[in-house]
Amino acid sequence: MYRRVFLTAVVFVAFCASSGECLAKPQITLLGTITKWQYPGSKLDRSTMSDGETFNSDGERTVPSSLLQTTMTTSDSADKVVEFYRKLLKPDAKRLPIAEDSDRSVLFRDATGDLPAAMHIVLVNSLESSTTIVVTQAESSGPTRIVWQQYIRHKMPRQNAGVKPR
Repeated sequence: MYRRVFLTAVVFVAFCASSGECLAKPQITLLGTITKWQYPGSKLDRSTMSDGETFNSDGERTVPSSLLQTTMTTSDSADKVVEFYRKLLKPDAKRLPIAEDSDRSVLFRDATGDLPAAMHIVLVNSLESSTTIVVTQAESSGPTRIVWQQYIRHKMPRQNAGVKPR
């Protein structure tokens, strides 16, 4: 019996290795993604993951996509939170799942202006994802709120590669 199980496992592994059909692609999970972006010690509020609803101008679905969202709160200042994200988003940072060879843009904007509250916006765009972080703090002693949202465009295997559409 053990020999049969062993032989079955060997055949399965050989099939997977030769065909590439069994190579597991990392699955996107809500908490798995959020923890990479979570401000240390912050409290997570309601978090959601839903269909990204990607449509073209004719209202037709184009590519599968996901939308992940959460809100975090911390007693740290808005400036300290923004500094954390500046370090996290440096090109040589390895914590985030953005491929090193992937083109990306990172924008930090202090949108406080005349507002009675601190407001900072962080935008991170790559070929497959778009992340928005809004950091607000009502008063210098109040809690800092971090609203995080990420849109992910899923890669799909190309169907009928080389066949031209009619």
